[in-house]
Amino acid sequence: MKYTDALRWTLLYRAMATGAFLTGLALLGIGLVAGFGEAISLFVSDFPSNVGPAIEQANPIITLIFGALGVLTWQIGKTYALFVTLPRSIARRSAKSNKRDSQVHEEIQELDERLANVEAEMTAIREGVQQLSHETTADDSDVGIGSDDSVTINSSPTDDPGSSGD
Repeated sequence: MKYTDALRWTLLYRAMATGAFLTGLALLGIGLVAGFGEAISLFVSDFPSNVGPAIEQANPIITLIFGALGVLTWQIGKTYALFVTLPRSIARRSAKSNKRDSQVHEEIQELDERLANVEAEMTAIREGVQQLSHETTADDSDVGIGSDDSVTINSSPTDDPGSSGD
């Protein structure tokens, strides 16, 4: 996989996971405001004297519910981001690999055809050489070499180029 493809898929995953984290964090913030918003404002306005009413106004159950929803949103969003980006990146890589494999397969078939042609040519050449070898050995049987290194050629009257065939 190219570095640019890997970087693109990584950035997409990180963006989706960060979006899920920020959504979960926003839910936690909403829970804090809903559960402790009035309590915090009473506590800050009259700190030493109004601690009791501020504690009575606090509702930690709402904060816990929104906090749990925030964590759940973050984890599910992060997992969703993984399940969206990982199969798609693998599928794209696999498609590119399959395309490359098919190109390699075509090249191998072309080379096999060329090799078959070369083998056919070699067989034809081998047969031609064998024919020439047989013809040469047949011609050599008509030529005799004497003990005094003289060469005699046995020829029939029809083989003589100077004779006319009357």
